Amino acid sequence: MKATCAKVFVIIAALSLAMGVMAQPQGGPGGRQNRMGMGNRQMSNSFLLMRTDVQADLKLTTDQKTKLTAISENTRKQMQELFPRPGSGNTGNAGGGQVNWEENRKKMEKISVDADKSINEVLTKTQQTRLGQIAIQMQGAWALLNADNQKTLAFTTKQKNQAQDLSDNFREAGMALFQKMQDGEIDRDQMKTISDKNQKTLETSLTKLLTAEQKTKFDSMKGLPFKRDTKLDQGFGGGFGGPRMGGGNRGGNRGGGNGGGAAGRGPRIGALQVKPADFDRFEKMLTEVQGAFGREDFEALRRLTTPEILSYLSQELAENMSKGLRNEVSSVRLLQGDLAEAWREDDTDYATVAMRYEAIDLMRRRSDGSVAEGNPQVPAQSTELWTFVRRPGSDWLLSAIQEA
Repeated sequence: MKATCAKVFVIIAALSLAMGVMAQPQGGPGGRQNRMGMGNRQMSNSFLLMRTDVQADLKLTTDQKTKLTAISENTRKQMQELFPRPGSGNTGNAGGGQVNWEENRKKMEKISVDADKSINEVLTKTQQTRLGQIAIQMQGAWALLNADNQKTLAFTTKQKNQAQDLSDNFREAGMALFQKMQDGEIDRDQMKTISDKNQKTLETSLTKLLTAEQKTKFDSMKGLPFKRDTKLDQGFGGGFGGPRMGGGNRGGNRGGGNGGGAAGRGPRIGALQVKPADFDRFEKMLTEVQGAFGREDFEALRRLTTPEILSYLSQELAENMSKGLRNEVSSVRLLQGDLAEAWREDDTDYATVAMRYEAIDLMRRRSDGSVAEGNPQVPAQSTELWTFVRRPGSDWLLSAIQEA
């Protein structure tokens, strides 16, 4: 651990101690945290443009909204078509329908690039520039972890490593803090107070990595202040913000619909009563999703998740494949689950559940099956927020995973 990172982690721990909490990393020896967490994923422009507050800031016309919605839907459709359904008659990949993750990773990158190109054809140059500024503002300090932003700011290798270490330790402290709350050592208000302080500490520390020239340039990259509607932030993003799980596209987390803006009216939102049978299903889905991910069973993931999060998980699997690794997950056990929020939007139900669980979580080398990371004897613990969506006549689907 680098000195800068160690110093900041001490600061985070000191802030926690002030409230009677010592932030300690979670997970068993050799374990990895948040294997499937979406926190570091950058929301694509197509998802960002489904937010009604972004649409308003950009002053999108009705025609632009219609075209952008079509681009978003087409992008999701192309992602889905990369992976064939059994009996569809379309293998989609060479090898009798077997998923070629490396090939699909490249295809997904092309789909994303093509989507951005199509989006730029709809937006004016001024709107394109403003969209980039909004993205940076919504990411906040995390924007300094973005490779493109680091390139624009001419980050040195040392700065890149320091920024990543700060991010890793911030997440570890946050996970430990959340566990303290679940264990009853602090309440939600105390956790929020400490989390807010930790967030400010991280932002300050990341900013301190910048030279005077870089700081000036970074400030100019943000543009005028963006009036953000925090009601749209539930779901994907891990701090980046994003559409409410169902009120917009969500990707970051999140899922489906036109975002409300193009339709000309906001969604009808109400409370939702989550029943014991629903909680039983959520617990079962934790095991099913983790198992399917570990087996690289795309068809099972398709049955259990929304297209948006499916594309994120597919990219992660493709990245593992390109590195010659396989993420093996077994012995999944829910330790504690708490309902964080539940609501109904129009005719669609949403529920966000805090999941604290343990699992044998390993990275194995594909070449010989040897363990590259993790401990096969000691389960690692993770705490994540899982958001589920249920539409009329359908079962629950996983639509978001976010770091707690």
